[in-house]
Amino acid sequence: MKSLRHTLMLLSACGIAVAGLISTSSLWVSAESARSTAQVFIVKDVAADILPPPLFLIELRLMLSQVIEGSITLDKAKTESERLQKEYNDRIAYWEKNAPEGLQKQLLVSQHESAKVFMEGANTALKAMFGGDPAAANAEMQIAQMSYAKHRAAVDESRDGFEPQDLFEDGELVILRAAQKAGQQLGLFEQVPSAHDDEF
Repeated sequence: MKSLRHTLMLLSACGIAVAGLISTSSLWVSAESARSTAQVFIVKDVAADILPPPLFLIELRLMLSQVIEGSITLDKAKTESERLQKEYNDRIAYWEKNAPEGLQKQLLVSQHESAKVFMEGANTALKAMFGGDPAAANAEMQIAQMSYAKHRAAVDESRDGFEPQDLFEDGELVILRAAQKAGQQLGLFEQVPSAHDDEF
């Protein structure tokens, strides 16, 4: 009888231990799933900011051509330039605090430095237009185009050289892919166009 009681107690203890292990494992999987899903949406936010705008300054480049050719007014160009540059700087400030590991160098150095030079050139061209000198403005736009081309190349590198799975350890990829699949089914992940015309 004592042996049977001992056996029953041992079985009960084993059952409690197994139940505790299962519960702990479930909590860990749930936490890892939540963390991985959050990382997926961070990557989605980064991609949305890089291409299309605001972190890709194609609209600012288009605005320069429009104001010099006379298809928009100077006041409209000034308003749009201020808006686009503010949106860019706001998002840069956000990603300086929240950039995922592995993305800081490309997004906040190569791409950002060329963007700052381009914005300075755009502002100089606009000042020439406001000063009544379209020839000087056009010359400044040609200079700004060179910095824009560098910015555009850096944008392409950011887009092509960064994959969501780069943020994860091998053991997390199953959770990542499941989250990506769910996001696609919900329409949260849309294909981003990869081609532009030669100038922009």
